[in-house]
Amino acid sequence: MALYAVVAIIFFVITFLSTHERIQPITKERTSVKNDLKDITKNLPWVVLFAVTILFILFVCIRLSITVHYFKYHIGTQQITLFGTTHSFDFEWPASAFNVVGQGASLPGVVLVPWFSRKLGRKNAAIALFAAAILFTALFILLRPGDLVWIFLLQLLSSVSAGPVSPLLWAMYADTADHSEWKTGRRATGLVYSASIMSNKLGWAVGAMCAGWILALTGFQANVAQNLDVLTGLTSMMSVIPAVPGVIALILLIFFYKLDEPTMNKIKEVVGAQREAAGIPEAS
Repeated sequence: MALYAVVAIIFFVITFLSTHERIQPITKERTSVKNDLKDITKNLPWVVLFAVTILFILFVCIRLSITVHYFKYHIGTQQITLFGTTHSFDFEWPASAFNVVGQGASLPGVVLVPWFSRKLGRKNAAIALFAAAILFTALFILLRPGDLVWIFLLQLLSSVSAGPVSPLLWAMYADTADHSEWKTGRRATGLVYSASIMSNKLGWAVGAMCAGWILALTGFQANVAQNLDVLTGLTSMMSVIPAVPGVIALILLIFFYKLDEPTMNKIKEVVGAQREAAGIPEAS
């Protein structure tokens, strides 16, 4: 943990030193928190993203909450032959490797976020990548305990697809701040993001709670051989159950989130003209 902390500090310093404000604060503007909260609750794109973020966290959290259970009770001990030698692995090694593959595969996707954004636009990129992640995740329902190659391959594909979704959503929150300024003439970027953090907290809390509820409903008991209901529940929570909030999130993005690239270009032109007329310079 100390090593992680040191590395995090280094990256924070690099981030802060290399980041420049694009929007200068409006020093003469004074608005109450009450008015700012009223603005964001009336900001439909922000409300949609708030809900989508919760659903995306549910999609991730439900699987993460039961990954070890899935490998311990469903996959079990596996015999793997490498270079003519057969090795026996308990659940700990495959479960750890599964998580490492997921985290490692998400990083290239995150690095490619600017490329995806340029090619498809933020909204379309988020929809396409999230749809792919949902598909690869749902396919887990077809896998048997011995299908380790497919288990790791689908984890690789779903993680590469899902990795960019979170940074894309956070970039889209900036668009909702521009939309709010366009609608109200007031900008509350800090509140837009700080209030959005609640979606993460709600998503992780509800996701872990749902995983516990489903385990309880199927009759799960720790450290014993599980019945068919529990095994079906574990397989479902690795596949179709997280896919459900994912599909709902896609529906919200496709039909209710209207801030695509052409719309944002128009909004930014209007907001830029308004700020220029008010004598508020853009950051270089």
